[in-house]
Formats: sequence, structure tokens, C-alpha cells
Amino acid sequence: MRYNENYDLNIITTIKQQGDALLTGRPQPPRMAIVYPTYKCNHNCPGCDYEELINKNGSSMSEEQLLWLIHELHIFGIKALEWSGGGEPTIHPGFVSASKKWIGYGHQFGLITNGKSIKNPKICEVILGGAKYIRISLVPGYERPFQVKKETINSLVKQRKNLLPEISLKLLLTRYSIANIDDALDYALDIGVDSLQFKFVRNDKLAEVDKKREIQVREYIKKLKSKHHSIDITLPVAGSVRPKMIADHPCLASSVQLLIDPIGDVYLCCYYRHRTESHCLGNVFKEGLNNIWGSEKHLKIINKVDAEDCNKYDCRFARYNNLLQSHNTSLLIQESCKSNFF
Repeated sequence: MRYNENYDLNIITTIKQQGDALLTGRPQPPRMAIVYPTYKCNHNCPGCDYEELINKNGSSMSEEQLLWLIHELHIFGIKALEWSGGGEPTIHPGFVSASKKWIGYGHQFGLITNGKSIKNPKICEVILGGAKYIRISLVPGYERPFQVKKETINSLVKQRKNLLPEISLKLLLTRYSIANIDDALDYALDIGVDSLQFKFVRNDKLAEVDKKREIQVREYIKKLKSKHHSIDITLPVAGSVRPKMIADHPCLASSVQLLIDPIGDVYLCCYYRHRTESHCLGNVFKEGLNNIWGSEKHLKIINKVDAEDCNKYDCRFARYNNLLQSHNTSLLIQESCKSNFF
């Protein structure tokens, strides 16, 4: 994401407005919906957190449900849509038609993908026609450095207009993939993408990088960032920089987003995977968003978020939530001027 100095302050202001309205019984529609249309996938990423769900049943919304959902999101007042998943969103048979419907309402969408479907002309066309950003998750391979050919992404880079969509790559850092950091940078520079993101895997004892090595890796990436100014390199969060949710406070940050999984369950945020029961607000296909958002159940869940569970991950909204709980306005302004956190 291209960063400007007002970006953090805008987020803080939005979260405060949305959170206050929600907790005082005047709920406003969340700004963004993250939609997982399917748990099916066309790749086999080592250490995938959704591997069990993908292998077990590979649930998907029907095309009819997906198109209905797009209309529901629009009339509810949501302006931003992010296609993502436990599975790969672009392989859903309704991805193109649903994206076009969203674009037809005058909106843009974001896409988190493994990139293998970009070569499909229809998918490429809808991405170029309505995506604000696309982030491709890199998976180290055996036959070549990563799963997507450079030519595939480079073609997308060359076809876009006015630098949209913004195109980024992300390498999830495990004790194995840290050996591919330089490969990822070379790959990104060759293709000509806008940014390269690094993030440490969390809540996975077999794949996590140990704390000492984690800090060393972050410092190494920091040096790479200082040497390469033609690409935006996002530093991974490590050590004392890791955000920590304050216990016994409602999660105001959740008021700006919601997540909908392939069976229509609505969750508080994208970190629901290992706490589905305590994070599920209801089912959109059975109840509708009007009956879920701002409901008694919703408020109860927000007020009982387990900070210990949140802190197993690097929640990008944690520090904003903590600053709002502190009511320290001067600190909010200072934080808004710091370097890019994402």
C-alpha cells in the first residue's frame, strides 16, 4: 500500500467513529468486507493454516449465493470488498461475474491470491477493470523459485493503467522460507511490482522462526530496504515491535471490517480460524447483515475478545485499538506520523 503521513490518523479516526457508534447502539456499516468464496485451492502451500478445511470438504458458496451476497454487501452500505481465502478465490466459478457485479455498483475490490489464475484472460480482464490492489502470496518451489511465472505477473504490470491495480508480493517467513528472502527480492525487482511484503508465520510451532533469529531476519530485510528504493519493502513485525492487544477492553478495530466464509458465517475478523465459536456473529444467508451487525450477540463478542488469543498473531489493528483505549490524543498524533507499519 502506498503510504502517506495521514494514513494512520485516518485509520484511527475511522475506527473511533465506527467503534463509538457500534458500542452506543448506533451501528454504522463496516467499511470493508473480506469474503472467502471457497475453501478449495489450486495449490498446496506448506504449512497452510486452512489445510484441514481444504482437504476435509472444500466448501464453497454457490454462484447464486455469491451474487446475492454482493448485492447484500452493497445495499448494506459496505464500500470495500477484499477477495481472499482459506482457499483460492479466483477459482470459484462465480468470481468473475461477482466481481463485475461489484464493479457495476461503482466499487473497486482488492484481491489476495496465489496468482496462478492470473493467466486466465477473463480473470485478468476483471482485475484490470476493477481491482484497487492485488497481493500475490509467494510460495517457494522446487523447479523454480516461486509458483507463478514471472511473465504472468509482468504481463499484468504492463497492462494496467494509472498504476492500478497496485501490485504487491508477499513472502510468509517460516524457518524454511527465510532462505528465499533474496530470491523474493530479485523476483519482485525483475517483475516490476510496487511492493514486497514480509510477514512472520504465527501460531505454528513447526514453522515459526525462533525469536532471536526473527530479529536478525528483520534487521537483514531492513538493510535490503535501505539499498533498494525502486520498490516499497515492508518490514516484518518482530521483537518489541510486535503489537499486543490490551486485555479486558472491547475490540473497537473490528468495527471497520467483517469476514464472511464459504458457508456464509460472519466473523469478527480474519483471525478467526482457531476460535470460530467465539468469533462467529451469525450466518449471512440465514439472518442477513441487518440482523447480525450491531446485534446483542455482536456486542457481547466484541466485549469478550480474548487478548491472549489475539496476541498469537500480528494483528495490524492492535496498536490502533490500544491507543484508542488509552485516550491519549497526543500519542495518537505522534503514532500517526511514524513510518509505515503495514
